[in-house]
Order: sequence, then C-alpha cells, then structure tokens
Amino acid sequence: MVGRVEVRSERVGSTLVIVLDAPPVNALGRALRAALDAALAGGAAADVASLVIAAEGRTFPAGADIAELGQPVAEPALDTLCDRIEAMGKPVVAALHGTALGGGLELALACHGRVAAASARMGLPEVTLGIVPGAGGTQRLPRLLGAELALQIMLTGQPVTAEQAAGMGLVDKVVPDEALLSEALALARSLEGTPPRRLLRSARLRATWPAPRRYTGPGRLTRRQPHRRLRRCHRRRRRR
Repeated sequence: MVGRVEVRSERVGSTLVIVLDAPPVNALGRALRAALDAALAGGAAADVASLVIAAEGRTFPAGADIAELGQPVAEPALDTLCDRIEAMGKPVVAALHGTALGGGLELALACHGRVAAASARMGLPEVTLGIVPGAGGTQRLPRLLGAELALQIMLTGQPVTAEQAAGMGLVDKVVPDEALLSEALALARSLEGTPPRRLLRSARLRATWPAPRRYTGPGRLTRRQPHRRLRRCHRRRRRR
C-alpha cells in the first residue's frame, strides 16, 4: 500500500526549491519519482535560474522502494530521472540530510552540486543485497572521486559521514543541520548564470578529443577485399 507522497515546489527568488515528502524514509518509489519528474518541469520556466532538491522528514531519500524490487520498472525509472537532472541547463543542488543511500545518493550524484548536513551519512549499500547500483552511480561516482575511492564505497557498502564525504570530494560543503537549506540556496545562486559544472567539463573534454581517424594500414577490411576467413566461408558455400 502506497502511503502519503507529496512533492512541493517553492520559489525562493530565482531558485525553485523542490521538497520531497514521502514518509517514513522518502523511498524513491514510482509515485515519488513521477511527482519529482513533474516538479522538474517547473525548472524550465524562464525566470528560474537554479534548482534545489531537498527532502522533508528525517532523511533525504534513503534508497529505492524495496517493495518494487523484482517487479517491472515503472516509468519514470530512476536512471531516466537522474539523466534528466544531469542534462538540465540550469544548476541543480541537492540538500542532503539523514541517510542518503542507494538511489538517494544516485539522485544526488546526478545534481551539479551537493551540500550535506553535518549529521548526514551517504553510501551505496546495494552490494549487501546482492545487487549493484542501477541509476548511474557506478559511472558518476568514479568520475567524481576516482576509481579507488568509488570502488571502496561500492564494494564495501559501508556509508561515509558528511566530513568524510567532503574530504573525498563527494559533497561540496558540510554545514550545520539547521543551515542546510539556506546553504544549499547559496550554492545554487552562486552557480547561476554559468553552465553546470559537469556539462561544462564534458564540453571541454569533447573539444580536446582528437577527431577519429580511419585506419588505412595493412589488413584494413573493405568490401572489395574481404577478410581471408570470409573468403573461405564464401568458397564453401559455393561448393555446396
């Protein structure tokens, strides 16, 4: 049975604050994902320059809805939602408190900035359930922290504290619990007017990549000069 699920959108100046409210742990079930997806549409408004994703209650989303495990994925899937957040042309900041675990951390990783309350903990505990993160965490975490730290988090399944997360670069800032939303708003406003950092970095990388070169050396396959194995195969077919 699905309990109360609510996603509120509040304007604070030029920032759209999206607040998730699905007690007791804001699990990212289908209803909450659909409500968040609808709320993100408000970020397209011309007078919105940034977004903050926060959560009501005792924690930022503590993972997926376990009741949905083993069932067909209902749209919008969490990975689709994360891709949409990451691709937004306006900065999106996650305000983390409580235990941001599994899908909750993957949601935060898709954002362009992260502010954590001092008491927050975060991690990817899927390995303890015999599964792997399925919403982009296995790609975004190594890009952010490097392979060694990312593997340590993913393979042990142990959560890290906010201070540890800041030390390894997982969050941008650790703040007192009572200042979480105001500090997330401050970070979002500081990023306004510039391309989100991840999108800007990706564009710079693409600009420096060398153009693909076509191999023209010995052994190059062409229609007129098929590989020897292909020629032998053709000969056998003709003999039959």
